[in-house]
Amino acid sequence: MNENLPTNEDQSRVYRKEKVTNISLKVASAAIFSALSMVVSIFTTEILPRVQWGLALFDPVSIIWILAFFVFGYEVGLLTSIIGMLLLMPFDPWVPLGPLMKFAATIPLIIIPLIVNYIRKKSLKSKDALKVTTLIINWVIAVVFRVIIMVVFNVIVINLMFGGDIFANAQTLAFIGLPGIDGWSAVIATVIILNIIQSIWDYIIPYIIVKTIFYRKLNIPW
Repeated sequence: MNENLPTNEDQSRVYRKEKVTNISLKVASAAIFSALSMVVSIFTTEILPRVQWGLALFDPVSIIWILAFFVFGYEVGLLTSIIGMLLLMPFDPWVPLGPLMKFAATIPLIIIPLIVNYIRKKSLKSKDALKVTTLIINWVIAVVFRVIIMVVFNVIVINLMFGGDIFANAQTLAFIGLPGIDGWSAVIATVIILNIIQSIWDYIIPYIIVKTIFYRKLNIPW
């Protein structure tokens, strides 16, 4: 028997060490990206253009959360979103609704692709998950869920905090040149339009960054 061959105990020790290292890397990555999202939020939240009840026309914070997902995988993306949401609580002027709505809007873009890929029995490795066709399929399904969640969320918020029908009837689509559309139709249309547009930025910008920077320099540990 060759004494130089690794024993089962040696292999188990190496596996445990690699597992601990991988977990540490994921936690550290989530901490870095969530801290970065907090810094971005501090410098941008006050100047972001918004509709009357606080919904941002563009939000760079979720882009960072999705970037963490693209670079390090589903677990890091989810953890970054959770930590990032908590870190925003002391700084966001719309607390707690602002951070909670950011989280609710972003999570479908991470969780739904995981579920879809599992159902389709597709690989969850980065080189496969970041294929354009896979991204488009996952994005379309995720956006459908995101829009449904955010329409419900915004209707509840407007009813509970802004006076319901009275507030909704004062809203129009004038910001896109359609002042004739008002009331709840304008509210729901606004939520749908802004979430679709934000979802496009949430995927396109991280994808470009990953393909031009991270993907060429890192062995992405999904």
